[in-house]
Amino acid sequence: MRTRGSKKSPALPLNEQVRRKLLDAIGQGQYPAGTRLPPERELARQFGVGRVTVRTALAALEKNGHVTRHIGRGTFVRPVPPEPDTSRRSLIHVGILFLKYTDPLIDPLTRRMFEGLNEALRESGVVSTSYGLSCVAGDDYTALVDDVQGMAFDVFIVTPTAVQRVVELIEARGRVLQLGYALPGEGRSYIAGDLQAGMKKAVRALMKLGHRRIAFLSTAHENPGCPPAAAHQKEIAFENASRGVARGSVRSSVVRGCEMSRLFERGGPTAVITAQTSQAKAVLAEAEERGVAIPREMSLISFDDGEIGETTIPRFSGVQVLSREMGRLCGKLAADTIKGYQALPVQRLLEPKLIIRDTCAKAPQ
Repeated sequence: MRTRGSKKSPALPLNEQVRRKLLDAIGQGQYPAGTRLPPERELARQFGVGRVTVRTALAALEKNGHVTRHIGRGTFVRPVPPEPDTSRRSLIHVGILFLKYTDPLIDPLTRRMFEGLNEALRESGVVSTSYGLSCVAGDDYTALVDDVQGMAFDVFIVTPTAVQRVVELIEARGRVLQLGYALPGEGRSYIAGDLQAGMKKAVRALMKLGHRRIAFLSTAHENPGCPPAAAHQKEIAFENASRGVARGSVRSSVVRGCEMSRLFERGGPTAVITAQTSQAKAVLAEAEERGVAIPREMSLISFDDGEIGETTIPRFSGVQVLSREMGRLCGKLAADTIKGYQALPVQRLLEPKLIIRDTCAKAPQ
């Protein structure tokens, strides 16, 4: 019997009810650590709810560290964290391998990745000693291999590309995580920016403004014997977006950085996407020198845009890669791997944001 003035307790949301039931089932051993949960459709039928409700419940379980979700593979129960090993040394050696084009002292994108990475390691209670190994003699990776052989690490973080020879060597000496774009090997854990999604957003935005002649300003290719560089990955993403989003209605072209003058030829593109922010600034300078009005005569979007787009006149639009968040996720993954919480490969793609500023307008008639 309710007393006067008392209120009936509100029912829990359906997704919270499902989350608690799944958590109980995991705790009772119905789904042991490492096993895959039933598909969303089956769980929805089992609990008599919609798939969106199940998906929300699974997302909450993942956020709290009870499960891991892998696109195309399913949702897996995470192992119960083991008791801390007090005999283990407190200093964790984390090796960070970066190549000459991603030196964090020069490239702000990589610097933000490393800031997020180190921040997450500190928050996870991992005392890390990070070493940056950079190849400086052309595309000769001999020095890099020699450096790795002389160092002992608990975990390696490779960003953004590495020659297969280096990856195979470090796998024999520690666990490997990948952070960046070009990801060698499908069976390894990685945190990466989704180039395809970011490029589709840029092409789609320009198409909505009526642009049908769009160019991608790339950088020079590396040695053909090396894996595709990030710039080449962006070229592929641009070509895929032009075919997929535009469905043949766009005349697309890829222009190398040393051929930038082609962008301003008669009948050239009405919109340009650059591979790097430095190129976007170069296009702005070249356009001003040639008397080409941006965005009235040419629209411009840069990839890897952080805050730099706010510092130019006009402010250029950009595809913002969530580099700091990528670093944070990789740092958490590294800490979980080192502590034994994470056994299965984790593969995450973060979708970039498109920021439209002053350099995008309707295509000229």
